[in-house]
Amino acid sequence: MGEYSTRLVSEGLWQEVTAVPRAGSATLAAIAYYSQDLLKLKKGDTLVCDASEPTIKSGGTRAALLLKLHHKGVKIYNQDTLHAKVACIGSFALVGSANASNNSQDNMVEAAVLSQDSGLRAQVLSLIAQLAKPENLLSTELLIELTKIPVEQRKYPNKSAKPNVSLKGTSVAWWCSTSPMSDKRYEADTTLRAKAAKKLEKRDDLEPDDLDFIRYTPRHRIAQVIKPGDRVILSHASKSGVARTAKVQPPAAVVHVERGTESVLVYVKPINDGANPMPFGKFRHVTQTFAGRGLTFKSNRILNADEYSKLAAVF
Repeated sequence: MGEYSTRLVSEGLWQEVTAVPRAGSATLAAIAYYSQDLLKLKKGDTLVCDASEPTIKSGGTRAALLLKLHHKGVKIYNQDTLHAKVACIGSFALVGSANASNNSQDNMVEAAVLSQDSGLRAQVLSLIAQLAKPENLLSTELLIELTKIPVEQRKYPNKSAKPNVSLKGTSVAWWCSTSPMSDKRYEADTTLRAKAAKKLEKRDDLEPDDLDFIRYTPRHRIAQVIKPGDRVILSHASKSGVARTAKVQPPAAVVHVERGTESVLVYVKPINDGANPMPFGKFRHVTQTFAGRGLTFKSNRILNADEYSKLAAVF
């Protein structure tokens, strides 16, 4: 398994989970408490959760949410002894501590292994299949009855502030796509760029002229989880939305992330000096046998270890 195909995720766990490419495949999950749709389930997906009366009553699992997902076409199964938190999302398996709740997302220190190991994924699929028993499938009628249970919202004791957790060395590889920034936007980010410049000037290992930056909105899924140490292969279209103007930049390392209220600036440094950009059309022709359909001049996603090593070798 490569360094990008299996990793431990803690800070920003749910943001990173939603960034996993699904490639049209169904998501299958067994998560004990499901009160927020943090997996972004859709038609054809499967969810096993604790939908017992005591859990619904305590607010651990939200019946109204289950009914909404059911109407979308999600198959929902009740398993009142469930304590597991596992899922298969695209080619990834998720095994961890986190229930799907606001408390998990905002207040708790969670950890999960996110892996493309085929053996682990097969085991997770097997576990979910054994839990998703036909007799435990929740019908519309049963779900409507569950929504009638009065909820006595669980009160959590006051706890200390959630600590910042950094898993240094757990770098991720990204395929990123950009288009030109407007003059107005560039001007609006002047203060944020100046703030970043002061920090970067103190770095003896960096030359400012060697750096470039990528700008995201704070709500962009990559902006929420990208960090120094990650690697980037960037497709930049000089004319927004026009493939023939796109060029793929050689691999770069993320050296700094400056976060503001309206923008997130990701500073990158080329990994191999002297490597030249490549027209997207040529790049796609060379890589189409192994890069998959999800790699377009407008897409943004995580690259697994095999993809990254092969794409980087093109340069």
